[in-house]
Amino acid sequence: MPSIGERAAQVLAQVREMAAHVGSREELSHAVFNPHDGLAAQAFPTLRERREFTLTPQYAEIYRILGDLVRGSGGASGARTQPSAPAQPPRTAGGVLPPGVPAVLPAR
Repeated sequence: MPSIGERAAQVLAQVREMAAHVGSREELSHAVFNPHDGLAAQAFPTLRERREFTLTPQYAEIYRILGDLVRGSGGASGARTQPSAPAQPPRTAGGVLPPGVPAVLPAR
């Protein structure tokens, strides 16, 4: 099985491709972070792997791409985006969590 970094790079490549064709940030975010069938869920099936993914530079780049869609500087020309605050991944003491992952995690 490829490493976390290799899989993160693959997800990022797919996100870049999708960003050129989606109509909104929400659409892309759902495609990436849906906990049941999103790209991240498919590439990182365990909670441990998903946590490790959130610490990669590729994860940060995905959030930059999502922020660009919010600001209207990314995605397909004419994409339906509304100016808004930049997308920031939620932060916890243990790292950054993708949308859809509860911010309250069990203590170790």
